Amino acid sequence: MRALKALSIMLVAASSFLFGCADLREDAAPTGAAIKGGDHGDFQITSPSFAAGSALPDENTCNGKPFGSGTSPVVEWANAPQHTKSFAIVFKDISLTEATPQDPRGFHNVVWDIQKDTNSLPAALPSTEFLDEPRDARQWSRYSPYGYLGPCPNFNPALPPRVDTYSFTLYALDTKILDYPPPNPAIPNYTKVMDDFLVTVAIARTELLVTSGAIPSAGPVPPGPPPAPSPRP
Repeated sequence: MRALKALSIMLVAASSFLFGCADLREDAAPTGAAIKGGDHGDFQITSPSFAAGSALPDENTCNGKPFGSGTSPVVEWANAPQHTKSFAIVFKDISLTEATPQDPRGFHNVVWDIQKDTNSLPAALPSTEFLDEPRDARQWSRYSPYGYLGPCPNFNPALPPRVDTYSFTLYALDTKILDYPPPNPAIPNYTKVMDDFLVTVAIARTELLVTSGAIPSAGPVPPGPPPAPSPRP
């Protein structure tokens, strides 16, 4: 009888474990809400500089400045899922990416290989491929070609003014250093290549939504073809 009771307890425990794993995979689906993470609450990304759903401050956009201007904001996160070894963040214009998913222009920049003991990105990240802070992190941009590319939805004065919605999408990964994909000649934006890849390998994700109707003082200058990501030093 004791053996039968012990077997029943083991089966219940195994069922609970499998159910929990299924929930974790479901958490990897896109969502605008917080995702169940570790033992202390929901996996979430926030900023002390603005509220979720509000307009991004002008200093983080091109407003009144040439296209491509603006510095990155502070973002913070908490309650990463168990087994997280690194993070990645993609900044994208979801007004574009959801309307035309194959249009690469909406994918602004990506930071990855952010180590698990890091829970924030500082303001005004430098426009370098490899970052000293956070350590081991690297980044890519559609326009820079490395640093932050802030919102600039009204870069074309011939079109009516618009307000777009943007996402800081945070991915939790079970790998410390990513074996990232090579550039795709069919997709002229490595940020989109990385985002497509991160969707397939993340163990969870969450996002911080913001808006912007920024109007630049000067429009974009078409960038040349970006170089391939460099080998890690």
